[in-house]
Amino acid sequence: MEKYYEIKEKHPDYLLIFRNADFWEMYANDATIASRVLNIDIRKQTHGHGQTLLMIRFPCNELDNHLTKLIRSGIRVALCE
Repeated sequence: MEKYYEIKEKHPDYLLIFRNADFWEMYANDATIASRVLNIDIRKQTHGHGQTLLMIRFPCNELDNHLTKLIRSGIRVALCE
């Protein structure tokens, strides 16, 4: 998560999508925004010292479809591998 916050601070206007093995994930406010556009349920994940983190995830093979929807809705997106 440190990497996410580091990159997000440098690029606050972008929705960050992180690759995690066979999935793409979005966190915090990015997850909230993307969940509305992509119609994906948001999940709560416990992180660190009992902190709750909002996230969405989808399989890597769905990236093209979801990326197209996000960009067409006017959202600037950055992929992080």
